[in-house]
Amino acid sequence: MIGSLKRGPVVLAGIALLLGGSYATAAMPASHGKPVIAPAPAQAPSMDRSNGSCGPTDQTPVGKDLLWVHAHPSGLVAIWIPGLNSKKCVARRTTGRAALAERVAVAVRHAKAFPTEPLPCPYGDNTSVRLYFTYPTGGDEYAEVSLSGCRPITAPDRASRWSDNAVEKPLRKIAPKAWRSYLPTPRPPVAHIKQPDKGPVSEPAPSRAPSAAKHHGSCQSEDGVKGRGTVGGKNLVWLHRHPGGAVLIWRPGLNAKHCEAKRTTIGTQRARRIASAVDAAPAEPRGLFCPLDDGSSVDIYSTYAGRPDEFAHVEFTGCASVSAPDRSSRETTDRLDMALRSSAPKAWRHYVSR
Repeated sequence: MIGSLKRGPVVLAGIALLLGGSYATAAMPASHGKPVIAPAPAQAPSMDRSNGSCGPTDQTPVGKDLLWVHAHPSGLVAIWIPGLNSKKCVARRTTGRAALAERVAVAVRHAKAFPTEPLPCPYGDNTSVRLYFTYPTGGDEYAEVSLSGCRPITAPDRASRWSDNAVEKPLRKIAPKAWRSYLPTPRPPVAHIKQPDKGPVSEPAPSRAPSAAKHHGSCQSEDGVKGRGTVGGKNLVWLHRHPGGAVLIWRPGLNAKHCEAKRTTIGTQRARRIASAVDAAPAEPRGLFCPLDDGSSVDIYSTYAGRPDEFAHVEFTGCASVSAPDRSSRETTDRLDMALRSSAPKAWRHYVSR
């Protein structure tokens, strides 16, 4: 990946990032999706340089129906489009078998709808992969995954989804060498992660939700950055596995329509599922290039009998990490989303809908 763009100070919505920042504008998502039928090409398209830049310049029109593909494809054709600064400026064509195609199709179908508000994004260089899912009957179905910037998944006349590791990890297996740096790097299984040397971060659970208010059009809650940690260290954020319960503080994003934080409490069973999911999450890798997060998050305070409360902070957007002060961050996972889902207030539920 290019450089390392991590969460710095909160940036108000509507302000583009410097040095090549761009706005991502999304359509209203629909309640159901429709596939786009497009025949898979027999070869990669030719690429031209225009004004020193490589690649196509056309933009995908956006519609109201959410992008979607049918399950159980028999194969996958991938057309890899080079970025604007590509030295060779050559597209590539690769194929995947049914098992890989199925993994990607399921991930696309479950990818979160792209936000409806304009987002400030890191630089997008147009590097992408065009996916053609093939089926025994019916036409090929199309989706394009952007591999830079805000990384949307698009198709003509469809509302976009947001690409994530579940979509991109399987694609690495069929990616040409020049595109692999844009895709997640394989890591050892979770079971191989060493237990951290330092203990959990102790912090008392608050008795109320923090106040939240609009500042210059953006929603911000008090004490909203204390959960952020570091990347790449051996002392990972973690929680003891057997809490008696937990307090959850749900923080709204910058673009939240209802600028209000929420406080919920949960019992032993749900709290233990969350603590176990935090401890099983893989370490966040170095060198990530992330879209700007919007501040949507949850503070977890695991509570124990005869022991101080323990703290972890989960970001739902951007690099989607689990962090704590003076601890190295972890990635969020489907398992953690599932553990949080039943306790999430309505306004946060779509972040853990996988």
